[in-house]
Amino acid sequence: MSFRGFAVLASLTWTNLVLAQNIAADSQSPPGRVRQAIENAKNSSLKEVTLIPTSGLPTGIKDLDGVIASHSLLVVRPITKVMTLGHPDHLMTWYKLQVIEVLWRQKTLSSDPFPEIPAQFLQIGPNELLLPTPGGIVNVDGITIHETYPINTLLMMNKKYLVCADLKRDGQVGTLVTGLDGMFSIAPDGSLKALGNADRGVALDIHQRFADDLEFVRSYVEEQAR
Repeated sequence: MSFRGFAVLASLTWTNLVLAQNIAADSQSPPGRVRQAIENAKNSSLKEVTLIPTSGLPTGIKDLDGVIASHSLLVVRPITKVMTLGHPDHLMTWYKLQVIEVLWRQKTLSSDPFPEIPAQFLQIGPNELLLPTPGGIVNVDGITIHETYPINTLLMMNKKYLVCADLKRDGQVGTLVTGLDGMFSIAPDGSLKALGNADRGVALDIHQRFADDLEFVRSYVEEQAR
């Protein structure tokens, strides 16, 4: 099934300090953990501060059938990213993804909230999706703030991925359904490699039932659509 007419919210990969944004700290900066870290650094005359990553909540989705019951399955390629202070408790890395193929599109879009979209990503083109992920690196008033999550060290620009996503905002924004366990790099021969723990959940199911093969996954999903 090819993708037509809806845009996708892309996850931004972790790169290096050259890509970090300089963001002015002002009264509109979000309260919460990030703001407290900035104030603590200022009070201690620190130039760098690291936020400890927090753990996500379990989703209850354990296999591919759980994904297609209410979410989407997409083949995407990250094409650009930006890091922001758009969440009170996390730095955020936003990826703009090119949607190459829609294997399965959820029937009902999620109404769950998501962080404020960066201004430079407000114009989302056809066949594009925005993916917000926690973590990144930004500079605020001369203080460099780090928050490291595995996804931002693993996603590479212009590489193809299979993504289990929950679509929002008219299909323009997506969030990862099961974190890294629901995201797979795609090799040129169509083989899949889980970015997360391969011994559980969707990753284990795709390994056991579909031999980590994109074509087997595609065929199965097409059968479910009949």
